[in-house]
Amino acid sequence: MTKNFSYSFFLNTNTSKKKSDGRFPIYCRIIINRKKSEIALDKFLLEKDWNPQKQRAKKDLIINEELDQLSEKISVVKRTLDKDNIDYDSKTIKNIISGKEKTEFYLVDFFQTHIDFKEQDPTLKAGTISRYKDTLSHLKDFLKSKKGNPDILITKVGSSFINEFESYLLNYKIPSSTKTLERNTVNKHLVRLKTIFIKAHQEGIILKSPFEHTKLKYTPSKREFLTQEELDKIIKLDLSDDLTAEKIRDTFIWQVYTGMRYEDAINVSMNQIKKAKDGKFTIAFKQSKTGESINIPLLPPALAIIKKYDSAEREITNKVLPKTTNQQANRILKFIGRLAEIKKPLTTHIARHTCATTILLSNNASIEAVSQWLGHTNIKTTQIYAKITNQYLQETANKIESKIFKNEKRK
Repeated sequence: MTKNFSYSFFLNTNTSKKKSDGRFPIYCRIIINRKKSEIALDKFLLEKDWNPQKQRAKKDLIINEELDQLSEKISVVKRTLDKDNIDYDSKTIKNIISGKEKTEFYLVDFFQTHIDFKEQDPTLKAGTISRYKDTLSHLKDFLKSKKGNPDILITKVGSSFINEFESYLLNYKIPSSTKTLERNTVNKHLVRLKTIFIKAHQEGIILKSPFEHTKLKYTPSKREFLTQEELDKIIKLDLSDDLTAEKIRDTFIWQVYTGMRYEDAINVSMNQIKKAKDGKFTIAFKQSKTGESINIPLLPPALAIIKKYDSAEREITNKVLPKTTNQQANRILKFIGRLAEIKKPLTTHIARHTCATTILLSNNASIEAVSQWLGHTNIKTTQIYAKITNQYLQETANKIESKIFKNEKRK
């Protein structure tokens, strides 16, 4: 039977509920087929600190996070009751939320509800949601092919289930390819699943996470980059007969000399470029991936590209670079790589790695400077690039050798 279902949060401003400091309790009202049940949440706010339209606190992020979690739990409870074909009313859901009644929660349902809520979060990027959906898709396939069921009770998942799922992912054949998923890709799927169990634990659905004693194994990341010789080949290519390829090559070069991710590069506007008193130019922007704001100097090759695309298109868009898509860029970069006789697979992200190694580290920039230039939030991320060209290592050895030689002469 279809049920008319809704729930809301409100500040109960009944004077009998008012605390001595003027705060009122927050309530949750659940309505099913016009019958309502209310839950006192043991959270209190002044009336001026509550937004009745948004049904959230104006400034208290901790309270809002708890209300978000409760919203998600209510949806999971309803989805579970519907799935089990159990007759229920608003009091049933209230009792389950309050712990007076028990119900069993299913993993796929719980995971799907988490995704549904995250899709409503405007601060999350579509790519993040897509990756969670990808993990859920693998989980569904695993349950169907290995367990013979479309879902499993969360309380029935233990460390052996996690180990089996990990093995399934490691042996998963990528469609239209003979390759399987890489170790670090598998780890990302497992980390997303771990997040789901952390939520289940926080909501009191499970006593402990099945990941509690699971340690993920990582393989060292290899950062592919171009040498200066390879970079010069791309720069010198005559692409005047193919304007799209030329634009994508120039965007790639801009990335190489700024270290910007493709999404940041393609969206940066002219008003983000500033000229200092000494005549030098910098660009300030907020990274789409991390939300961190950075300000970096613009090197001559980047300035040349700004000048090159001072066109009618820019007058309309105010963007530094001509518009292309990441998918189109990666496809045409492969073509450019073949023209330049470069065996490495060219992608937009290899430009960022080239900035870190060939442009910065190979020219004696410190690891701290590289970290700040690339906008890394953790210097350990930057240290991956420290294993770089033999040329840089040799130059470092030459400097040390020179100092030792001078010290020996003084003796």
